[in-house]
Amino acid sequence: MAKLEVDQAKFENDRKTKEWSVAGWERKAEAEASLHSKEHAEIEKLKKEKADAEAAWDEARSHRERSERREVHTCATLALRDKEIEELIALLSEQEQLKAEVESAKKRFGA
Repeated sequence: MAKLEVDQAKFENDRKTKEWSVAGWERKAEAEASLHSKEHAEIEKLKKEKADAEAAWDEARSHRERSERREVHTCATLALRDKEIEELIALLSEQEQLKAEVESAKKRFGA
């Protein structure tokens, strides 16, 4: 009978040890799952920040490219305007020369 009680006590002790061991592993697994969840959330946050940064970078690059195209267009327009101004100055000079010739002819012919 004493041996049975000893065996039963040993069995109970072994059972409790296994239960505590299982409970310990379960707590460890839960802690790891919680940590994994937090790390996953952080990774998702970083992915979103990266996507936002890339979108901002793309928008800035697009804006710069549009600005450069406007600048090129503006320079081309100014070059055309400069040429038009030169042509107008040349026409004005010709007109003044013709006016001077007309005045000279009027004086010569007495008009």
